[in-house]
Amino acid sequence: MEELTMRKTPLALPGFSALIFVLVGLCSPALWAQEGEKTVVKPFELTEEERNQLLDFFNASTEKVSAAGVLELSYDFTKDDESLGDDWLPMPTSVFGKVGQSVRWSRAREASRVGFGNAIYFADKGQWFHTAVFEPDVRVEMEARSLVGGQRKDFFCAVFAWSKKLTRRVGSNLGSQLMRISGIKAAGAVGPPPPIVFQEPHKFGYQIKDGKFEVLSSGRAVTETESSKFLKNLGSGQIGCVWSGKISMCVGSVSIRGKLDLDWVGRKIPSVAERLKEYRKATGSKKS
Repeated sequence: MEELTMRKTPLALPGFSALIFVLVGLCSPALWAQEGEKTVVKPFELTEEERNQLLDFFNASTEKVSAAGVLELSYDFTKDDESLGDDWLPMPTSVFGKVGQSVRWSRAREASRVGFGNAIYFADKGQWFHTAVFEPDVRVEMEARSLVGGQRKDFFCAVFAWSKKLTRRVGSNLGSQLMRISGIKAAGAVGPPPPIVFQEPHKFGYQIKDGKFEVLSSGRAVTETESSKFLKNLGSGQIGCVWSGKISMCVGSVSIRGKLDLDWVGRKIPSVAERLKEYRKATGSKKS
């Protein structure tokens, strides 16, 4: 009788290893939490080492970032510290730099005329953006004072810009008017334009939360929108300023609090990119 023999061979199903990885991840207690009777996915968190690495990328007056990736930065431009401009593009030129630049450090007589010890000076028309990328969950406030009186069509906006090449832009015009901006031109507005008055202080900004854009004046919301006309395909983007007209503005401070885009963080810190990829595989999520 012919003897039958059987040889054990390793299981070689396509994607089997990846499947095991996902199943193991799904069972990991580090990814799941219990909320009452529901089991929910824990949000992705940055390690302490990653948070320290992240803060090394910024040169702000104060810096803080949470495990959830909420970044808090403040810039006191009234101090004599030109490194505070390093996180912004275009980087403000020196007081003794090229004449005619639209963003530069103020000269002593300019800042003192509006009550600042020092400031970032903005002239004519232009744009200025922070290098970090935020989810549309961010609050920005700044203090600005003008060296001249303005004209009706002049504007100076704290903006949020998103989409490819930051083409979609919405802003807070000195805390009084909500503006849609195309490049550096006004493309729509809600509310009357604010007058630009010599030396008048403006503490203004905006907040984006849950798909809503709020114009802030002295910390309070004055108008808001959820309209797709202003917020079409709202996504991760950058904060900054856009201005146009007879502008001669000094900005003494900027504060930012927002949820960082984790894909941007991953491009800065490889360990975050690796862990984020594993997290998304295990949880089946595209965004944490």
